[in-house]
Amino acid sequence: FKIQEGKFKIADLNLSVEGAYKTGDEKDFIGLKVKGEEMSISSVLSLLPPSLTEKMSSFDSAGDFFFLAEISGDPSDPEIASSFGIKAGTITETSTSVSLENVSLNGDYLNKPSASLSINDFEASIEGGQLSGKLKISDMHSKARLVMNLAGNIGLKELNGFMKIDTISSIEGQVKMNINYSGPLKADISYSSEYLESISTSGEVEITGGAIELKNSTMTFSELKGNFSLQNADVKVNNFSGKALSSDIMLKGEFRDLVKYFLSDKHTMTIDAAFVSDLIDLNELLSNKNEETKSDTAYNLSFPERIDLKLETRVAKTVFRNFEATLIKGDLLMR
Repeated sequence: FKIQEGKFKIADLNLSVEGAYKTGDEKDFIGLKVKGEEMSISSVLSLLPPSLTEKMSSFDSAGDFFFLAEISGDPSDPEIASSFGIKAGTITETSTSVSLENVSLNGDYLNKPSASLSINDFEASIEGGQLSGKLKISDMHSKARLVMNLAGNIGLKELNGFMKIDTISSIEGQVKMNINYSGPLKADISYSSEYLESISTSGEVEITGGAIELKNSTMTFSELKGNFSLQNADVKVNNFSGKALSSDIMLKGEFRDLVKYFLSDKHTMTIDAAFVSDLIDLNELLSNKNEETKSDTAYNLSFPERIDLKLETRVAKTVFRNFEATLIKGDLLMR
């Protein structure tokens, strides 16, 4: 039979369909085209499961969404090829009124030979800052792999206003980035060493004018600036400096296998860096206790596992209670 023109609705989504279903002696065949009509971002979001709908409830959206899908082949296992996109989109975090504006993207989905999702030509602005990028997720139903590029120059205050990170009380500064990543989509302890060797990263991240205050903490960080390079699974700190309360820090060095370290518990990260400071005030740095432990004068120092550390250290002055040390110099080693 043939469908010349059909219309149906899923949640708030209006769709039209045309095509044919043919029966045969050996197997049947289906060939359908499904197209979205008068679609908006909000109507597409109505398809999300309740768990995701709740997470998106703090956002308002506007803009045009387009969708086209072709379904063909064996009805029991058809091929699906779809394209979609957003034009002139705006997504607003309602509690902060920070908006991601001028959102545009094109994407496609294929279910064969292995399920893959691509998003191309993504662009958006946020309070004068710009974001752009593209990504592809392949082998979505097995060991999903991500290839991504993300570039932008945005304010950290505006970014946090949109993302609403729970642990951050306030944040300032600017981040400029152009990063590329090719590797696993998510962490998995089952990844083999050979598979993790295929990870590739490149690009740079630069932070200027940074300051951050954390919730439920007396610790504040200010005057943060730095330049970081990504290469394969490594991150190179070309320069980083800032202040933690009145203590100052300067850091340069390499964090080898940093990406592998976070994706699998089988890898060790190697840190080879130089640390310089004019003042380390341990009275301030160790005073960050909650109300229940403020009277406790014992300190418990713990270090993460799977880290090989060589830190060349030069500290002009360190103070802790009645203790004061000057011109501290040496290598800190941890295995």
